[in-house]
Amino acid sequence: MAEVNSESGLAMCQKDAYVRSLSATVLSCEPVPEAPPKKAKKGEKKETPIPKWMVVLSDTVIYPEGGGQPSDFGTLNGAQVSHVEKKNGAFVHMCAAPQEVGSEVEVIVDWNRRFDHMQQHTGQHAISAVADRLCNAPTVSWELSTEYVNVELAPEGELTASMIDEVEKQANEEIRLARAVNSLVLDGMVENAEPAFLRGKLPPVGTHKEVRLVQIEGLDVNACGGTHVKSLAELQMLKVLRIENAKGNTRVVFAVGGRALSLLSSCLARQNQITKLLSCNAEEHLERIEKMVDDKKDSVKRIKSLSEELALIRGKALGESPSGVVIHHQTGADLPFLQSIATAAQEVNPNALYFLTAENPDVPADKKRDVEGIFLLVGPANLVDEAGKSAISIVGGRGGGRGGKMQGKATNLEKREDVLPILEEAMQKLSV
Repeated sequence: MAEVNSESGLAMCQKDAYVRSLSATVLSCEPVPEAPPKKAKKGEKKETPIPKWMVVLSDTVIYPEGGGQPSDFGTLNGAQVSHVEKKNGAFVHMCAAPQEVGSEVEVIVDWNRRFDHMQQHTGQHAISAVADRLCNAPTVSWELSTEYVNVELAPEGELTASMIDEVEKQANEEIRLARAVNSLVLDGMVENAEPAFLRGKLPPVGTHKEVRLVQIEGLDVNACGGTHVKSLAELQMLKVLRIENAKGNTRVVFAVGGRALSLLSSCLARQNQITKLLSCNAEEHLERIEKMVDDKKDSVKRIKSLSEELALIRGKALGESPSGVVIHHQTGADLPFLQSIATAAQEVNPNALYFLTAENPDVPADKKRDVEGIFLLVGPANLVDEAGKSAISIVGGRGGGRGGKMQGKATNLEKREDVLPILEEAMQKLSV
């Protein structure tokens, strides 16, 4: 794979993040090795792998993944680039189409994704600097995902919610001050930056010819190779979304600029929908929902009480049946409800066999709801042992039990009446 011959080793996107396109030379182009095809599951179509090419360019405006920042997207002569990485000084582009070695190609970055990453990454520098200064809580890691950004802080003491509120407040104050953001490429020294604001460590002397620093004037200096805005004013705003425990550290999840505005729009749209559903003002949402939750708890208690009463009535009626074998199908019941019916029935007549079933309410309406469901067979242990397995096989039953009880799932409940002769035969056989 070809290597880039560059004095600084930096791509154009790192020198000037605002450059959206450039012309570059194709140094090499190789197909991406195909991974072994995955076996398709039953009923699934076999996926045909989409071929990709590893294209190395002399320069690029598409940021290569690194330093916690994901790769940009873009195009090479119109062909999609889904990922870029830097290997041995080479800018390797995962491209949807091959490019001729030695040719000049137009490289265009996906600007919406680029600017979003610029806002979020610079926002991370700002909140990390403020947290370090106000709370003595250095950043030990950070993550830029498709929805949120988070920093993991390692404070010396407790980092409370009110302290994070102050960090957010101060970070937004820094944004209002419109502090300039500069990228500096230095020879390992920091004289041209502001050493008093240096955060983190620089590489050991002699290990790198040059060190790239990102400086927020009057606030922060940090070694970084990512893309950034030119002024904190371009961040617009920073909003902390939540705080999480991270194995002794504190993870702060936040959004900056366009992401924060998008989240605000989503929240307002959702608030308006809830307002219509609840028929009350937004200020009354919490009170109304709390009342609904309390009402639901009361309803659940009442339903449970009525269900127990219904099961008792139904069970007593089945127990009073003159037949020694009782088959009963209950609509909309679960296993505990069937068990309550069986208990009540056995209190009246413990010598009978009871085969109880209920359909699966999750079966789609366009299918027979009485085909799949649950079963419960109870009675004298010797009778259940004698006829149980044969009986439940009729309805496609899967399950088991002991001590005069068998229960489980069934796939063919429409044949539940066919169980009757088997149970009656067992009853007659053991009654002789």
